[in-house]
Amino acid sequence: MKFVKLSQEDIENISHFYQNMIGDAREILLYIWGKAVGDKMSELIEEGEEDSLKRAKNLMEGRGWVEEIELEEDLVTAKGSIEVDKTLEMPSCNLLRGMICGLYEGVRGGLIEVKEVKCQSLDHEHCEFEIKEKKFE
Repeated sequence: MKFVKLSQEDIENISHFYQNMIGDAREILLYIWGKAVGDKMSELIEEGEEDSLKRAKNLMEGRGWVEEIELEEDLVTAKGSIEVDKTLEMPSCNLLRGMICGLYEGVRGGLIEVKEVKCQSLDHEHCEFEIKEKKFE
């Protein structure tokens, strides 16, 4: 498998380009991109693997998406996301949010909803994501 390295500045430039071209739809586009990455990463975790969240942590940190990440059943905290962008006045980790969704859906099965409730872009100590099973009413 080949890998390409993108810098934090590259990700920031891509995000700003999308923002200028398609406005707030940028968030959806980056989320979908991240979800596709998370889906593929989940395929590297064996079905029923005992410590699947630890394996996911190693993949995300090892590939440079975050400096540190802690994955629990219903909460994810991350420091040093490649998407942290202090020029934005909103949570900015849409790629990471999508990746978390793809990983959790692949590991757990079913549909998952991921909401970013804290972000280092907004001067929080870390990014924080709530994980919930998606329910349709």
